[in-house]
Amino acid sequence: MYQPFLQEIFNTGPLNVAEWVFLFCIPIPLFLLEEARKWAARKISKNN
Repeated sequence: MYQPFLQEIFNTGPLNVAEWVFLFCIPIPLFLLEEARKWAARKISKNN
């Protein structure tokens, strides 16, 4: 939700391209690591 009047209150501005790339690229490895952790936990629990 975009509220221009809040930019002055919180001293914020629009994101540039580098910030958008950062926001989209950082969650991908975190997601993959979490899925690998869950896979390993399932694999270990099946062996016990």
